[in-house]
Amino acid sequence: DFCLSRGLGDVYKRQIQIGDDGVMWLLFGENNYKPAAQDTSTAVGALVRVIPERDPEKSGHTPAPGNPFIGSSGGEDPDIYAYGFRSPWRGHLDREGRFWVGDVGAAKVEELDLVTEPGTNYGWPDHEGPCASDCEGVVDPVSFWDREPDHPYVLDDPETSPTTRRAAWVGVSYDPGEMDRYEGKWDGQVLFGDFCTGWIRAANADGSGALTQDFSVGNLVGIVSAAVGPDGYAYMLTYGNCRTFPYNPGKLYRAKLAPE
Repeated sequence: DFCLSRGLGDVYKRQIQIGDDGVMWLLFGENNYKPAAQDTSTAVGALVRVIPERDPEKSGHTPAPGNPFIGSSGGEDPDIYAYGFRSPWRGHLDREGRFWVGDVGAAKVEELDLVTEPGTNYGWPDHEGPCASDCEGVVDPVSFWDREPDHPYVLDDPETSPTTRRAAWVGVSYDPGEMDRYEGKWDGQVLFGDFCTGWIRAANADGSGALTQDFSVGNLVGIVSAAVGPDGYAYMLTYGNCRTFPYNPGKLYRAKLAPE
């Protein structure tokens, strides 16, 4: 087991995804120890790439080729691909090999980060949201939102739930294959949103990492996972909310285009 062999408990682990090449991508939060996110000697507050041991009689893993610290003599962890995250709760590897991260903020800003190169630093805890000073070597989020009721993402969605809490998530990139249920509008788009307020958006980026599209597609509070089914529909799994206890029970939703 990766987490046990690394000495990292499940409380750190945020998400696991395996690419078509067999490389496993893992997101780890800093677990309320801010300096860890800038400490490249440990895979905390980081995006990790590894190749799990395939032999059923063995355990463990090896760093994935292309990781920036393989062969380093400075004590850096060779499993790290990118770092400087606070609470990267949900992420997604798109069909172009880029990794999108929804990084939950501490008190000010939620981030949508896009990892396109190895060794990139996303700034936490020195920066939350876009970097304002001492920015050398720091990559800004491709999008971000605060907790204000007049943020454009809130104003763009009349169904947004009234709450001062926020939690970023990234769902899935839509690849319709032969069964496009969304009339080409979602093709190649990555779904992301806010767990607490419920708005959902679709975005894409160019080769430089700048957003080329970013538009509202619906609202659903409490999304914890998303996937595209063999029938071409996007499915959303929900659990809980940010306002009341006990948590809302889990439900599975199928996304359909609203009639125009």
